[in-house]
Amino acid sequence: LSVEFFMGIPSNGFFTQKMETLTTFSQAEAILGDLQQAGVNRLEVALSGWCQGGYDMLPTRPKAESKLGGDSGLERLAETCADMGADLFANMDFVYARDGVGKFNAKRDTIRDRLGKLITDKEEELFLLNPVRTLQTSLEETLSKLDNRISLNLLSVGSVAVPDVQRSGY
Repeated sequence: LSVEFFMGIPSNGFFTQKMETLTTFSQAEAILGDLQQAGVNRLEVALSGWCQGGYDMLPTRPKAESKLGGDSGLERLAETCADMGADLFANMDFVYARDGVGKFNAKRDTIRDRLGKLITDKEEELFLLNPVRTLQTSLEETLSKLDNRISLNLLSVGSVAVPDVQRSGY
């Protein structure tokens, strides 16, 4: 059985953006325990929106959202999954970046078309990341920080093919 937990989402508050908790790490543990008691003995578990700020905070950073239980809650969930023989996957996206999130820099970190224009959505809020810069920063950081009992599920990889004519870093 494959189970995906939607952990948290960003939501606009009155003055600032906040994170809405949908499922905490301890709630996910309890649900997995219920599934095991019901006779489910082979599980694959995926977590979406588990990192700081919740779902759609791109590029994804490897720090667990504190409102969900933080890094210690994620570690306990990883231990529970390991004890159950369940595979645990952290869904992460290193293809897209949202303007204003983290250390993302649109001019430095994205790919460009033949005219040198940044490749983005109509609202200029969502950008395609340069894969070399992504590998050098986000992916290496993530692999060094994630618990070895957690596998990465790389979302969006292979979903788009656009040549980057900005050759710096290749």
